[in-house]
Amino acid sequence: MDKQEIYELVVRAIKAEIAQDEESIIGLREASIEAPGAMQSHSDTSKFQFGTMANTLGELLDTKRAAVAAIKALANAPLSTETQVGIGSVVSIEDLEQKKSAQYFVVLPDAGGVEVVVDGRLVVVIAESAPLAQKLMGARVGDVVEFSVESGAPARRLMIRDIF
Repeated sequence: MDKQEIYELVVRAIKAEIAQDEESIIGLREASIEAPGAMQSHSDTSKFQFGTMANTLGELLDTKRAAVAAIKALANAPLSTETQVGIGSVVSIEDLEQKKSAQYFVVLPDAGGVEVVVDGRLVVVIAESAPLAQKLMGARVGDVVEFSVESGAPARRLMIRDIF
């Protein structure tokens, strides 16, 4: 699995989200400008709500831009043979009960949720702060970590098959 290709695809996916969010902000700001103000309708808070949504989306954009910068920094760092899961690792795991395998790309706190396909395999980006990432951090090939998807649910046993 080509780690550089994963980095490039993830950056491309996040940049596409950024472009979409930028369009949404423009629409929200236009809606805020066109919405009735307090002098026109004392009970209509649309102007305020559209403005607040645009500002919140703007903050999310800053987070996504920071994630892109962080991934680019990882891509430019010298590649090393990884012996344990850490920031920037691509981890292949197997659910021992369900006999399913998956690949996860552990990045930084603000980049989780992106999915890309590399060599026909789905790679899911998870944030460092995600509960699964917390369980995987520091694990080595052959280690088994237990992870519960929901509170109170039985723990799943996940074996680390490979680290890229």
